[in-house]
Amino acid sequence: MFINVVLCQLRVGLEISLAEKIHIFKNKPDFVCLPEYFLIPPESKDYSEYASRFDYNLKLLARWSDELDTTFMGGTIIEKSNSLMYNTCFIFRKGQKIASYRKCFPTEKEQARGITPGRRNMVFEVEGVRVGILICADVLHEEVFQKMRRMNADIIFVPTVSPLLENDSLQDKAQRDSDIFVRGAEISRAYVVKTCGLGTIFGKPQNGRSLVAAPWGIIWQVSPEAEQNPRIQTQLLDIEELREFRRAVMIREVVKQIKLD
Repeated sequence: MFINVVLCQLRVGLEISLAEKIHIFKNKPDFVCLPEYFLIPPESKDYSEYASRFDYNLKLLARWSDELDTTFMGGTIIEKSNSLMYNTCFIFRKGQKIASYRKCFPTEKEQARGITPGRRNMVFEVEGVRVGILICADVLHEEVFQKMRRMNADIIFVPTVSPLLENDSLQDKAQRDSDIFVRGAEISRAYVVKTCGLGTIFGKPQNGRSLVAAPWGIIWQVSPEAEQNPRIQTQLLDIEELREFRRAVMIREVVKQIKLD
């Protein structure tokens, strides 16, 4: 089983243009993923202002998923519930909301600005493919990948914003990718699809380091010279290859345990 996933490394605060929609549609995606905080207005000074656009943003994401005739990971928007704010990814399929996930590990800065941690991980299924969602800093906690593994996720989408760091060497970047995303794919035994946003959030420049990782390594990633460039990347993923890999690993583990016993 092959599936097409589309990563939209685009500038936050801007709606998807007609040309971008046409480009995405022509690639016949099974899944599309936007970055974290994709619809946050450039002039926003806090999350309350972003939360005030919740209804509009939700309808917009539903419309895009319908227009693109696909399953749509809508980046994240701020959700208010019982006076609390959550950084939430809503998932739509052909115009209908099918799932949502609240970021479980918001950063200290997010929490200082009022973001409440979510309480549960989740995996949903679309046409036989099991899909998990993590959001940005969630990936710094290996236990979430262990949960994804127990829930039999085939693909984990990770809407992300990644602050631009000074003196960030290629070696340091490669090490983080290996330690976090390849390691996460190894633990979960799933594909990990990170989609980054560009532009600024609360005046902080963001860096576009989108990638696709498998348990056996990086499949695709933005080149260093293109990290500040908008990009719509289509990636073909082989679900059966992944499941065969998982079965082989499980067999090796069972054989190893038998030998130890």
